[in-house]
Amino acid sequence: MRPLLILATILIAGFAVPAHAQMPCMDRQKLVTNLGAKYSETKQGWGIGSNQYLYEVFSSPNGTWTFIVTAPG
Repeated sequence: MRPLLILATILIAGFAVPAHAQMPCMDRQKLVTNLGAKYSETKQGWGIGSNQYLYEVFSSPNGTWTFIVTAPG
């Protein structure tokens, strides 16, 4: 499952178009901490797109998942 998740992340990252006006901003570390505390989500895969954005996929044993995009800088 993990290789499939990583492949999906890479494919999504390759087709992602930045939508700055639509992206809610939050401190990344706070978000990651909240995902773990509230949903028991842990990082399952990550990648860096050609635009230098960091793409991360988190999921939990309960089936919840989150896709995070972090802009450089």
